[in-house]
Amino acid sequence: MKKIITTGLAAGIAMLAVNMLIINPIFGKLFPYFQEVYENPAIFRAMDDPLMALFFLYPITFALALAWVWDKVKHEFRGSVCTQATHVATIYFFIAVVPMLCINFASFNLPPMMITSWAVMSMVNGFVGGAVLAKLNKA
Repeated sequence: MKKIITTGLAAGIAMLAVNMLIINPIFGKLFPYFQEVYENPAIFRAMDDPLMALFFLYPITFALALAWVWDKVKHEFRGSVCTQATHVATIYFFIAVVPMLCINFASFNLPPMMITSWAVMSMVNGFVGGAVLAKLNKA
């Protein structure tokens, strides 16, 4: 259990760092109008709302769950760290991300490109989390 928690925390911190330092700045430059949408109080909470702190816990909670799943299925993954991470990201994408994106597209009046960017971000998150778990938890 200790290994699941430590590797999950490592994966979550890596995912949060990649999001905040790489992915968000890239999408911010490519699609500057996203910021206006994120600041729309009719759609999203303001960043200074205390509940928004939970937003930053998402990668941690996701990575802890992913570490638990990884512990159960790691023997199924073969190949390099990159190959294993790609498999994890693909499985995560189809099991969790595609349904979530369908719900977001159907429920929110958001630009389709914004929802597409979330798909890309989720795939990168799955890859980063999978890479950290593959590196730290050999099958």
